[in-house]
Amino acid sequence: RGAAGAEDQPTFTGGLQGEGLEPVTLLPGRGCAVAADITALLDEFRQRLPQAEGGALPRTGAFALAREVYRRRGLSHVLERVKYERSRDIFYFVCGICWRLFADSAELPRRAALLFVVYLVYHSQRPHKHDVPVDVSILEALAELREECERRQVFLECPKILQQLCSRRALSVGVRATYRNLFFDSIGRVGERLDHELPPRVAKPPQAKRVRQLRVGGGAAAQSQPGDQSV
Repeated sequence: RGAAGAEDQPTFTGGLQGEGLEPVTLLPGRGCAVAADITALLDEFRQRLPQAEGGALPRTGAFALAREVYRRRGLSHVLERVKYERSRDIFYFVCGICWRLFADSAELPRRAALLFVVYLVYHSQRPHKHDVPVDVSILEALAELREECERRQVFLECPKILQQLCSRRALSVGVRATYRNLFFDSIGRVGERLDHELPPRVAKPPQAKRVRQLRVGGGAAAQSQPGDQSV
């Protein structure tokens, strides 16, 4: 979406990037790629998650599995940046994607896995760690996750992870939009870009050869040149 004029700017509340939008400070298409990588991790985690008889979820061990899948897939690469990209913007954007998936999921194993991913991405930051961006609705959902895990005595790593993040003051609560999800153009207008999947790269056709006619002893001779088109 192009830069919005002052007359049609919405009231900015919340502290997360809008769904279907990506910052203009990041490379186009990053959102689709990151979401696909995270979804693949979630699917593998759910498939490999051990369950007791009767389909009971595990008390512990789920975080170790998520960390193994995270490392094997090299998911820390989602924080890699190119020139002119800011590590802060990338981290906030990746967390925003995780929280959107978290809010849209009603399955406990999937929500627990997304918390694990955010925690692992947080510790993958180098050399400095930016706080994890959340808003009020995400905080309420995390509190419900903690209560459900404690009540059912499953995924008991989730309450410990939340306790660690809170004790380290690593959760940054946004009640108003800030530099975490507002981006401006050179003249101060608010701008966001639609998050579209990039089209596949079209392979270039093989380069043909062109025959050059040369005069040899009064006659014509053909000589092929690289990069020329044959006739």
